[in-house]
Formats: sequence, C-alpha cells, structure tokens
Amino acid sequence: FGLLPEAAKSVFAVSDIKLIATGLGIEKIQLGHKGGFVKFSEHTLLNPICIVDLLESSNGEIRMQGTYTLKITTSVPLPQDKITYTKKLLALLGDNS
Repeated sequence: FGLLPEAAKSVFAVSDIKLIATGLGIEKIQLGHKGGFVKFSEHTLLNPICIVDLLESSNGEIRMQGTYTLKITTSVPLPQDKITYTKKLLALLGDNS
C-alpha cells in the first residue's frame, strides 16, 4: 500500500511519547511555538537528581514552575521538531529513572 503519510507517522510518534511519558509518571506535556510545560504526577518514578541535571544543562531554557511542573521556554515551531524535542527530553529524563 505504500509508505505512511506524515500525519499517520505523527500519530504513531505521539502514541509512543504518551506511553513513555506515562511510564515515567508524567501526566501532561504541552509544547507550543513559544515553549510549554511538562507536568509530573505526585507519584512520578523519576529520580530527582535526573531532573536537577536536566535543569542545570538546559541553559535556563527549562526550569521548575511549582512542585510538579517543568516550564520550557525553548521555541519549537514545527510539528516534527516538537516530536523530536519531546522524545529527546523524555530520553534525558528517563536515563536515570
């Protein structure tokens, strides 16, 4: 039947992201043109040191906002770039969990 269209590939990528995020104890990820946030569950499985390492290596583009939320100020305008950025972010968070 041929290759999948980009929209279908995006649906599968978003499903992958949701599965990974749920496994890490992340309730919600929102990423728009001007940044976004990652909201953790109160019972997240992430190692706090991993979050601190991420904050220190982000050059101020990611910071804590409240107890359970990471605020992201990085501009990610294209849909495919949002998927790539989110997968990299989850990989960094999941490295030490």
